[in-house]
Amino acid sequence: MLDLRDRLASCGGSVREALEAFCAQRESASRSTDVESLVADLIATKEREGQSKRYLQDLRSRLAGNPHHRFHCMLGASSYQGTTTEKQGISPGSLRSH
Repeated sequence: MLDLRDRLASCGGSVREALEAFCAQRESASRSTDVESLVADLIATKEREGQSKRYLQDLRSRLAGNPHHRFHCMLGASSYQGTTTEKQGISPGSLRSH
């Protein structure tokens, strides 16, 4: 245990910081989702934002359409463990400017 404390100290960290980072990563991992659900959520969000019909059709065709599309072939049954706009404190309206 002392070796680990020394290693953390050499990086400017503490056992408490390491434990908090570890717990945060584990909590995030437990909230991971599959890519198909992520895409469905994205499309639903864009619909709520009032995006144009053409834009939504384009998203569907590129992301949720043909299972032989390159996007599906690359990702397959992957899962996503990223940050959410709620976690970052970003409102849906501010997403339009990004």
